[in-house]
Amino acid sequence: MKKKDEYVLRFSIGKDEYAFRIDEVIEVLRMVIIKEIPRLSKIVKGVFNFRGQIVMVIDLRERFGLEDYRYTKNSRIIIAKIDSKEIGFIVDSVNKIEDVSRNNITSPADYPIKINEGFIYGIFKSDEIIIPVLNINGILNKEEINIISKDKVKIN
Repeated sequence: MKKKDEYVLRFSIGKDEYAFRIDEVIEVLRMVIIKEIPRLSKIVKGVFNFRGQIVMVIDLRERFGLEDYRYTKNSRIIIAKIDSKEIGFIVDSVNKIEDVSRNNITSPADYPIKINEGFIYGIFKSDEIIIPVLNINGILNKEEINIISKDKVKIN
């Protein structure tokens, strides 16, 4: 039996491409002014006002251990939900929305090497490029999820 198709949002961080499942994405925004909040996790760039809500912004370059980056006209913020809280993820560029057959998305459990299944939803190939589909809920660790899950960000 053929599995239903999955739409993914492809984006770039550094020279690599990744994807989020489109059903996890609320909106894609051009870069906005981000208010830095001191003494938060290094990956938290700050906060901004999104439709009247204060949204925390995570830089995926920082999460992946890449060098600091000067944002460009191609930089975007992908808004998603984690634990019912909206959160922004900064990426270098958003490339396209792609329709991928779920049969073509391989589970991390099917690979001969150990891949963090909490972090990676699956992997697919498109135009000879291997693209990991990230699990939005697995990008942050428990401490970081606790920070964003609180009604107010505690600043020490």
